[in-house]
Amino acid sequence: MRLLVALAIAFLLASAPGWSDPRATLLMRMRTASGGPYTEKLLSVWSVHDANDPSTINSESQGGRFFIHRCAGAICVGRYFDGFRSFEVDPNDASFPLTSQPDLALRAVREALALSFLAPNYERRGGRIRLQTAAAQFDTSDKILLVTSPDGLAFSVWVDPHTALVQQISVRSRTVALRDYRRVGSYMLPFKERDSAGFSRTYLSRTPQEGELQAPKGIPVTVRDSEPAAFRVAGTRLPIFPCMIGGISARCLIDTGNIGMALSLAFAERIDAPVLGAGLARGFGAYATEVVRAGPLDIANAHFAATTYLALPDIPSDDVDAILGNTIFATTTATLDNSSLRFGTHPLNDASSVAVAFPQLLTTFDARIGDVPAQVFLDTGDDAGLDLTTAFAHAQRQLFKQIGELHVSGVGGSGITQLGEPINLQLGSCTLAHFPVQLTPAMPPHVDGRIGAQLFKRLRLRFNYPKGQIGFQQVDRASVECTHSSH
Repeated sequence: MRLLVALAIAFLLASAPGWSDPRATLLMRMRTASGGPYTEKLLSVWSVHDANDPSTINSESQGGRFFIHRCAGAICVGRYFDGFRSFEVDPNDASFPLTSQPDLALRAVREALALSFLAPNYERRGGRIRLQTAAAQFDTSDKILLVTSPDGLAFSVWVDPHTALVQQISVRSRTVALRDYRRVGSYMLPFKERDSAGFSRTYLSRTPQEGELQAPKGIPVTVRDSEPAAFRVAGTRLPIFPCMIGGISARCLIDTGNIGMALSLAFAERIDAPVLGAGLARGFGAYATEVVRAGPLDIANAHFAATTYLALPDIPSDDVDAILGNTIFATTTATLDNSSLRFGTHPLNDASSVAVAFPQLLTTFDARIGDVPAQVFLDTGDDAGLDLTTAFAHAQRQLFKQIGELHVSGVGGSGITQLGEPINLQLGSCTLAHFPVQLTPAMPPHVDGRIGAQLFKRLRLRFNYPKGQIGFQQVDRASVECTHSSH
């Protein structure tokens, strides 16, 4: 009897408020206050008022994943995070890895914002949550949770002790403050975010959505293995191939320096492509033009579904009818050289490969220019060798010695490029001796240079964007030396 009385007293003491676990109590209050939106798919809308490009942004999020769409007229681009890696998304819904490495810090931020740590099974899955002691909280009245996720990601959560709502999260040196909570259905959601990374968002709306968050898929494509490669149009300096668009014969330029798809205005009018709206074309300059829908597209041994194109008046219609950007390589492999194009190909024998990433949706990889490490992007739509940025050429004056100049033109305008003495260029394990070099001011600031279509005189390329790689195989052994093979 005495034992039973003692157990009863112990139970009552443990159940009393003064003897309860403060951490468990706080977590329960947080689940009740927030409604537990950690598994819900949410559609959030906010505005960006850039002076040159005001737009409305839609963001779908679910747990640690998100898909952001930003539209200017009928052209939309975006950013997709699959919970590990970030992808740039082009106007045709094709995704390209922003980097080759997982972004663990962003993963922690997104899991914290989704309140994933409040899920009832979080600690059973290996997560850890600790309530920081009052003595260590200094002058704040907030409660602070120190969270370690099941895969080892650590972050801190500041909680208002009165409302039990999250006020701030911190991951490494990044903090996000959350304010202006409003009730949306059964959830309490913040409508203002202030991010130390430079982002500040005031949401116009936040709405729960049915179903699962879908990853971007790109243009549906069917590769016909039994069909042969396509051969370059005779007499062309650029990779221009015969193709069919909506059943009409055309000439298509493969242009990895283009982030989407484009038709010459003359061809768009000839096939009576329906207009979807307006978009902005960028190159040497920028101008508004029509966005049309056309297709399907048949090129080499691949069949692509109908999709959207910019209609460009400054594409010379006697040279090319369509410009096909990186979109066509997004979901399959392909081999391209100075004469042919084929999709769904296997690794090249005796090839060197490099990892590629797609900042600003451009095919970017590491190279060596002379003896200097550099980042370059591939622009098969430009009849150039190595085109340096002004900043790189000025910083490495010993690498560029001007010997002349050339007038060049492109989308939106024209300019002058300076010609330099040939230089050695290293791509992966392949060294290209005496490669032609030039300098053009209108270049993306995030790279040191770009490589144009003259590369195909020396190397065969295998595009493997799904694995984040490009392979190089020497075709001109007199001017290219590859020291070893890798796959």
